[in-house]
Amino acid sequence: MLTVVACLLNELDREKEGAPPRLSPKCSELLGARATLFDLAGKPFVMETIGDFYVHVKESSSRNYFLILAMTLLGVIFIIGLFCGRVTKRRAAAKDK
Repeated sequence: MLTVVACLLNELDREKEGAPPRLSPKCSELLGARATLFDLAGKPFVMETIGDFYVHVKESSSRNYFLILAMTLLGVIFIIGLFCGRVTKRRAAAKDK
């Protein structure tokens, strides 16, 4: 399968160099779109700032999952803080007696 796509991409490159077209115009258009998608898939998306991360999550189809995960993590930290604060307060009170 991959060799067929590679052969078609070579044909598309040959047409771009000025050779007479052997592919139909619609086929050339679809193949050009596929080549663009291959190029985009090969490049990793690098997030350099927190703003980039925010935009990426905001535009993601799984943004609700990320929101629930973040809120759960904050809730767990809050509950642990409540219980651990109480424990240390009790130890300090018991030590003073």
